[in-house]
Amino acid sequence: MSVLVRRVPRLDAEAITQAVSTLLSTNGRVTALEDGLVIVGDSAEVLQAVNEMIDAIAETESLSWVVQFYLVTLTNKALSDFGVDGVPALEVAYTFANASNGGISPDFNLDASLSAILRATKTESGVRLVAEPLITVADGQKGRFQRGDVVLLPKTSTSQYGAEVVTGYQEIETGLILDVGVRETSESCAVLSLDLQISSLVGEEKNQTTPRRAREMFNTQAVVRNGGVYLLGTLERRQVDQSRGAFLTLGRKRSTEDSVIQVWAKVQAVNTKQNFNTTPVDKPAPTPEAGTPVVP
Repeated sequence: MSVLVRRVPRLDAEAITQAVSTLLSTNGRVTALEDGLVIVGDSAEVLQAVNEMIDAIAETESLSWVVQFYLVTLTNKALSDFGVDGVPALEVAYTFANASNGGISPDFNLDASLSAILRATKTESGVRLVAEPLITVADGQKGRFQRGDVVLLPKTSTSQYGAEVVTGYQEIETGLILDVGVRETSESCAVLSLDLQISSLVGEEKNQTTPRRAREMFNTQAVVRNGGVYLLGTLERRQVDQSRGAFLTLGRKRSTEDSVIQVWAKVQAVNTKQNFNTTPVDKPAPTPEAGTPVVP
């Protein structure tokens, strides 16, 4: 039995073991370490095949994905003002997805159309950019973006004397949590996995003193194309605002605002193995010092 010791890039110990095991004979053995070192024992023919496979893994191009998300909220009034309240989100999503796949006239500019939507968040009332997280992930891996507050709610109990005593605090996370994963499926396409959660604490409800958490969740998997722009989904949201009334006015003023959150994504592949031009560049001739004769 012969022994091969190699370091395998890109793969973890479990993946290395699974890959090498497919080539081993019944008497072959493999041990993979966490630092990428692999030790294989088998016949010379098998070890040659394993060595060639490791070479192929090392030469395979590494791929990362840059995903730019835009979470745009539009109130129902803003949708009506723009005249798009009657346009189903399905048509908008189809238009951008079809354009990303090259199914629309080249005159349709994806970036310009997306820029027009983002420009409205700065110039139009009722349209707001909630967040624009940018995440870079290696192919097949996952990334997370989280922004918000951790609210501490007191835990109370009644003492033997009838008094309310704080015994501790309960942590409640609010805000935006976004989990994303990308895996290549072909030369220019990938499956994008998105898990989105938006939550906030809502104030007193009638006679209740304990706040409640309002939460919207969105989960999807979509096939996307390199360089494409997609409307991945929409969320309807009702925000309740409670504030004190004017001076000498009893009670609280309660108002609600219905809005729609659009989840946009732009996807770009980044090849980490670039072919650099190694042709040497001719250096310019040094400038002669004053008084030095110049020989043509």
